[in-house]
Amino acid sequence: MSYRKARRRGISLIELLAALSFATLISTGVVGLSLSASKQWSRDTAKTIADDHISLALQNAVRRISDGKSASVSNGVLYVTMPYVNSNGDYDRFKDGQTFSFSVQNGTLYRTDSNGVKELLGRNIASATFTASSATVGISLTSNKQTGTDQMQASVSSSTTLRNWVE
Repeated sequence: MSYRKARRRGISLIELLAALSFATLISTGVVGLSLSASKQWSRDTAKTIADDHISLALQNAVRRISDGKSASVSNGVLYVTMPYVNSNGDYDRFKDGQTFSFSVQNGTLYRTDSNGVKELLGRNIASATFTASSATVGISLTSNKQTGTDQMQASVSSSTTLRNWVE
């Protein structure tokens, strides 16, 4: 007679421990990957926001500065004098018009007219550095943005020529 082992249903303790070990290993990898991806997303988001803020602020500032007739820097503030605007709305490059100041106050880049009216040019601006030489104005901006525990910084520089500058 042949002897046959009786078939038992279910799993052994060794098989159960092996399956639990494998599941724990996979879960640990998934959690680690998830945390790493979340951290990278947070960094990328902060950097993207900082880049967006600084890019828009620079574009707004350069657009307004380039219409100027003359420029000077005093105590870190840029002063741009526009040409006179006549009754027809045309520029008269040989007469001085309104003077605007450009500065950062409480993390915001403003253009302020001679009456003290402020125009917002950019948010989350940590600092601005201006230079003025003849018909050329240089501007350097730094922006900071914190998302979660990540703080990112973006810096950008540009120069523009005063379109209405007269020698």
